[in-house]
Amino acid sequence: MKTNYSLIGTLPILVLIAGCGKEQQTTSPKLTDALEADIITQGNKATAALFGELSAKLQAAMQSGGPEKAITVCKEIAQPTTENTSDTFANLKLTRISLKPRNPSNSADTFDQKILHEWEQNISEGTQLPHAVVKLKSDTSAVYYKPILTGEICLNCHGDRATFPPTFQAKLKQLYPNDQATGYKTGHLRGAFRVEFPIKKAK
Repeated sequence: MKTNYSLIGTLPILVLIAGCGKEQQTTSPKLTDALEADIITQGNKATAALFGELSAKLQAAMQSGGPEKAITVCKEIAQPTTENTSDTFANLKLTRISLKPRNPSNSADTFDQKILHEWEQNISEGTQLPHAVVKLKSDTSAVYYKPILTGEICLNCHGDRATFPPTFQAKLKQLYPNDQATGYKTGHLRGAFRVEFPIKKAK
């Protein structure tokens, strides 16, 4: 059964009314505190569900066959698992994005790149990243972003290429010939969970 986390018509949107004696005009939505809090709550639930699914499968693969097994499993299940998890939450779209994607489907678009570059700057300055942020993308959508940072275990597949065993390098080239997702160190910004929510204009 789909979990219904629809924002349309249920979240408070600031209503702006035209001057006295004029017809009401459709206006752009505003990111009120209540709207932002509700989006963050729902985004947390969706990303926690996806993280739980992916991490369990990848950890099991790493334990059973090391990085080569993990990258093979990742190639097979990462995108379908993301899509299936997204489908269990009504009226939102859950994805993963990166400035240096392994799978081209996870490339950050122009709108996404701004927050990722901002977070990279924060990390370089020693500033702690937020748990999550919400940005209005348009008159009809808002986007939740949650940073993904590289941990020690991530470096087995995303660290310095020179440290990868030849067998893993060969598998990586076979599965992802255009891979960009290496050269990371612990604490680097790997990317973000991205959840887009539909909203509607105030009347």
